Amino acid sequence: MISISACITTQIVPGSSKGDNAIIIKTNHSAEKAFKQFVQILSSDGFPIENTDKGLGIISTDSKKASKLNASIKINSSIIENEKATIILTGLVTVDATIDLGYGVTTSSGWNKIENTGMNGSVMQVAWTDLYNLAKKYPEAKISFEVR
Repeated sequence: MISISACITTQIVPGSSKGDNAIIIKTNHSAEKAFKQFVQILSSDGFPIENTDKGLGIISTDSKKASKLNASIKINSSIIENEKATIILTGLVTVDATIDLGYGVTTSSGWNKIENTGMNGSVMQVAWTDLYNLAKKYPEAKISFEVR
């Protein structure tokens, strides 16, 4: 007799709960310095900067290939000034594939909000882990997670 069992799990990002869709980065910097630092982090990580507004503290990127699988992600971030700046990091993910509907008609998948859902290795988990790894690049910051 052969017995096979399978365990489906989600990849665990430390401190994150299922359904979280925002990463909060508490910095030790002013909003101005955090803005410059995070633009530099995004650029050096290969994200093309699409839009910035220093006054509103908004940074958004164009798409970049995810670290694994055939997917792309975009980053949206807001920087809030308290005593020290807080960066709210969210993103979008899409599968880089087109579907042939026949008769010369094709469609592609849309963009979905990145969140901590799905099985380990799924497009959503890869995107969530990529978002977390990006957040960890901000020096001397405290990272937390929430649903927005």
